[in-house]
Amino acid sequence: MNNQEWSNQQQNWGFNASKRFKITLKDKNNAPLPNYKVSIFSAGKTLWKAQSNYAGIAELWTELFQPNDSEIKIVVSSPNGEPLYTKIFDQQPRQLNVKLNIEAQKIKNLDVMFMVDATGSMGDEINYLKAELDDIVGRFNREDGLNTRTGMVFYRDQGDEYVIRDFGFETDLKKVKANLMKQGASGGGDFEEAVDEAMENAIFQQQWTTEPNATKLMFMILDAPPHHQSAKIKRIQRSVKEAAAKGIILIPVVASGIDKPTEFLMRFMALSTNGTYVFITDHSGIGNSHLEPTVGQYKVEKLNQLLYRLTRKYAGLDAHLAKDLRNFANNGREN
Repeated sequence: MNNQEWSNQQQNWGFNASKRFKITLKDKNNAPLPNYKVSIFSAGKTLWKAQSNYAGIAELWTELFQPNDSEIKIVVSSPNGEPLYTKIFDQQPRQLNVKLNIEAQKIKNLDVMFMVDATGSMGDEINYLKAELDDIVGRFNREDGLNTRTGMVFYRDQGDEYVIRDFGFETDLKKVKANLMKQGASGGGDFEEAVDEAMENAIFQQQWTTEPNATKLMFMILDAPPHHQSAKIKRIQRSVKEAAAKGIILIPVVASGIDKPTEFLMRFMALSTNGTYVFITDHSGIGNSHLEPTVGQYKVEKLNQLLYRLTRKYAGLDAHLAKDLRNFANNGREN
């Protein structure tokens, strides 16, 4: 955001990412506390709500959508809403570490939502999802012991055969795949699509788990932005704020065809919900040319491996594996 060209994107989309506040929650054994609720209040108003992730980290924003000059109050609550910690700041803090006298619980439940642009240019991506869905999601039930549910929201645009076609969360991946196999890419025509309506459906209308020991991920597979109209941008902002409050991690997966403004909107969404921005490259040789991302060096991975790895990370599986290995090593030395 120090680059003027990129900084202008904040005004373009109405996301002020300059006032970022990181809070890290640990239990009495210094283990991360996931799924704990963190709220920021100012002058009697709620500025932002978030939930801590697998690493006990919550990303908070005091001025993401509107300015604020007043003192702020931070409240940390249990997954059930019981207040556990409160602190008031005169000035905007950058980070805060909080240790609570409780014991962390492992993540046992996983909700994965695929929000998919189904307009005519997305045929390759939909076919890819048909082929790789089981490899990306199915292993979490079979191999990792998580109670996994999968949902899908497909969208196009006004004037197409449909705007939203949604399928609620299912534990049976065969049913999910049966619904997926019936989908295809068609319609569209202009650049912008009904992203705002799809997000509203996926975040507000789908029945996300309320279990306290859960990870909630939403992969947004698309190649176009929403229509750049004030009402639609406000709808996007409202959906992002609700996703953060519910602990839904937004992970945009951008395909060929996006431009720089769309890239930054997707990166703002990921950043706002403690998610990850994923971009497809030209290395596979499939589809049209892909936008070179505004990042430094990066590692290219196969997409199914990347999505599986990210899901493992956000479900805390890699963290627990590392802890188990450390314990094994320590016990070995002691014995």
